[in-house]
Amino acid sequence: MRLLILLTLAASLGLGGCERGGGGGSATKEHPDLAGYPTPARAPDQSYTVKGRVSALPETGKPATEFRVEHEAIPNFVNRKGQALGMSHMIMHFPPAKGVSISQFTVGQPVEIDFSVWWGESPSYLMTAIRPLPADTKFNFESPPADAPKPAGTGPG
Repeated sequence: MRLLILLTLAASLGLGGCERGGGGGSATKEHPDLAGYPTPARAPDQSYTVKGRVSALPETGKPATEFRVEHEAIPNFVNRKGQALGMSHMIMHFPPAKGVSISQFTVGQPVEIDFSVWWGESPSYLMTAIRPLPADTKFNFESPPADAPKPAGTGPG
């Protein structure tokens, strides 16, 4: 059941890792996660603040790479239907809005992220701010992230 909820949330947010909106027609060769994505003109549908640890960085010339953060659960997350379903702890791509620099962050670094959701836009959510946290910051990662590989010999149960 939990996996079904996570997959539904991932699909509704477009979190499959394939969404690459915002770059259309740009002459820059810079990775879109480094250049930033345009922010929609309308107000966001929801905004959140979450803490986590940088798990991957984008690389110019490697479009499959992304800025990813393992983040704590977001208990007040609201889906596109307005239902407060929450979001579990997971590793997630956080596309930065234009003007939000990720260049000073490193893999493993603790961060606090503000992000906003615009249902019906592409991308459907953007990181609007990021702040470093102390290196000894503790996180509430109660279970493996939704997209983490399972240890050998484990199965559904």
